[in-house]
Amino acid sequence: MTVVGLFVGYRIVVGWLVTAPNAGEPTPAPRDGEETFRSPTSPPVTIAYELVSSPSVRAPAYTVVVLHGLGDSRGSMREWAQHLADGGARTILVDARGHGRSTGDPLSYGVRESLNLVNLTDALAARGLLVGKLGVLGFSCGGATAIQWAGRDARVAAVVAVAPFATMDIVRTYTKVPLPSFVVSFVVGRVGRESGFDPSEAGALPYATSSSIRSVFPACTAGERARARARRDASLDAARCGSRGPRAREGRTKRSLGAVSVKR
Repeated sequence: MTVVGLFVGYRIVVGWLVTAPNAGEPTPAPRDGEETFRSPTSPPVTIAYELVSSPSVRAPAYTVVVLHGLGDSRGSMREWAQHLADGGARTILVDARGHGRSTGDPLSYGVRESLNLVNLTDALAARGLLVGKLGVLGFSCGGATAIQWAGRDARVAAVVAVAPFATMDIVRTYTKVPLPSFVVSFVVGRVGRESGFDPSEAGALPYATSSSIRSVFPACTAGERARARARRDASLDAARCGSRGPRAREGRTKRSLGAVSVKR
């Protein structure tokens, strides 16, 4: 019975980790101003997004893409997007694959998601919708995706990532009891196989040395901090896990994304 219970628990954890939050859920009604883009990944997915503008800004000076966290949708980031638009940015709110009104299942923790954003950037550039330099603000899984995107796409000039996960070892935080390292490694490997991606490519750590990363506010474990130090990934380690609170984060976010508009 114990073996059966462990197997059932393992299947529940793996299924929960890879299944898109909107899988099997009714599709939300479209919001005014929503646009969609067909990302030619394998398999192709539809990404929903919208442009956020400000009546007080006649000509935006730069572009900022705003990314939400795991299980959320772009609506949860609307206040941030409007704040940035009021400050002079052309802001783009995006539903990540498998979230909100975007399709795509299973999840890949930034691996395919960052490729979707590269494709979206191509489409926006072709339509002349990118203004000035491109910056990204991402929270949680959106922050890790932003860092992966910056590592893949030289057009990303600045990234502000709030509480991104460093590696797929984050699965240990989803359980109420501590898991041995070999169990975590097994689960992470299984998640990758079932979703068709390499777990070593997921998370912020493989891309944390990108020069476009302006600020990182990780919610990382002591072990992840130690690995960052060992690999000399200063942009992750020096970010002071736990940060200094929302006011400090907001101030550094404004300064970091404001750097996008500065001509080099």
